[in-house]
Amino acid sequence: MNGVRVSRFLFIGFSALTLLVMIWVLGPFGTHKDSGSMMVSLLLSPLLLVWGIGPYAVAHRFAAEDEGRGAWLFVAIQLIAGVVIMALYAEAFAISPDPNVNVPLAFAIMPIYQFVGVLIGYYVLRVWRRSGPPQ
Repeated sequence: MNGVRVSRFLFIGFSALTLLVMIWVLGPFGTHKDSGSMMVSLLLSPLLLVWGIGPYAVAHRFAAEDEGRGAWLFVAIQLIAGVVIMALYAEAFAISPDPNVNVPLAFAIMPIYQFVGVLIGYYVLRVWRRSGPPQ
């Protein structure tokens, strides 16, 4: 199995998990105080879903571009970022649900860290390729 296939598998898996967490938060388990906040959540959910799965899509695109050993770097980045983010989502929404209004901001803030990790991996790989393997 090559790195691109594993990357595609991780992209689909973590995207589905992100969607499930979002449905969990917006559904009957959410902390909606009135119908107005529910409507705002439903209107923002497609944007937050695209934002949440964006880092996995970008990492998969970079893996598909490289196809060699570099693809495995993006597989590792997807795996680490996905597991950490899913653990943080579980902590924020399932383990210690807090009716605080700042908790749903996890969907808005956490993908920033994932994007930073993917971009750091991309630039590390490009610098390593440009300088050549160590001799």
